[in-house]
Amino acid sequence: MTKPIRGHDTDVIGNINLCTGYDFMMDLDDYVNKLATLFGIAENTAGGAILRCGVDSHVYIEGLSEWDEIDQYAAFEVTGTLVEEGCDADLRTDEGAVLHGLGRHYVLKRAIWERIS
Repeated sequence: MTKPIRGHDTDVIGNINLCTGYDFMMDLDDYVNKLATLFGIAENTAGGAILRCGVDSHVYIEGLSEWDEIDQYAAFEVTGTLVEEGCDADLRTDEGAVLHGLGRHYVLKRAIWERIS
């Protein structure tokens, strides 16, 4: 496990109360293409490892297919460049049928993380 980069060039976004859960909703769009530090809960999904930063906010971690079993549902601080990938329009055929997939989603690139609980 590596220690996240901290400093004036890093936006810290997200906040988590380790006892009661998420403190607030955030708009990840404001941090796209920026170095950012997020706080959240590690979870594994069919699409890969994510950091759940709020009720409806989650970010995939580039290069991490799944969290170790011992780390799943633990709180983490993750730093990386936040990018937006995919498109919701990709989830429909030309005829309008729904396809399976991720659609629009966020990814932390070149991420480093530290478990905080």
